[in-house]
Amino acid sequence: MLEMLATNMPPNVELQDRISQFQKELRSLGGQCHLAAKPVELPNIILEIVLNANCKLAIIESCIDNNDEIRSTLTKHGIDALHIQDSQPHTLEFLSKADVGITHADMAVSQTATVIIRTARDEDRLVSCLPRVHIAIVSTTRLVEKLTDATQYLKRNLQTNEPCVISFASGPSRTSDIEMKQVLGVHGPHEVHVILLEQ
Repeated sequence: MLEMLATNMPPNVELQDRISQFQKELRSLGGQCHLAAKPVELPNIILEIVLNANCKLAIIESCIDNNDEIRSTLTKHGIDALHIQDSQPHTLEFLSKADVGITHADMAVSQTATVIIRTARDEDRLVSCLPRVHIAIVSTTRLVEKLTDATQYLKRNLQTNEPCVISFASGPSRTSDIEMKQVLGVHGPHEVHVILLEQ
């Protein structure tokens, strides 16, 4: 996993303020925020989200910590759960059928309720945007106040020679018709949940 950013966090806004602001902004965008005090709480939080959304097939991004525990908890409750693996055949077919995609997020921005996700493979990137429900897990040590607070992280990752895509997502996808009526979930997930893991 990437190094923690706790020592580089801006001192002007305390962590609890950033968490509260992120929760408020995400709600205003139509998303939901959940808090996990420890990694062991993740499987049950995810299970509750998945059951409430009536999901039957979950795709779990390959680099998620605790993915074995998450998968085991979901399968015990009758939900098919698959990891995205390099060697897994028919990955795109599974992605197109999945109800929920579970991913990490490298950073989160409290002012805009944005999660920043760095991926090196198309399959991992699609986990966040093909299923109708997206669950992103991000450490509170990576929750910053403003997008400009993430500048050093972005520069560091964009200047490497490794292939990567950095995605910015703020709540469910949305678009407007000719009368400017907003519709959610047209070009991406209908439902977005962010789990802030307090570490």
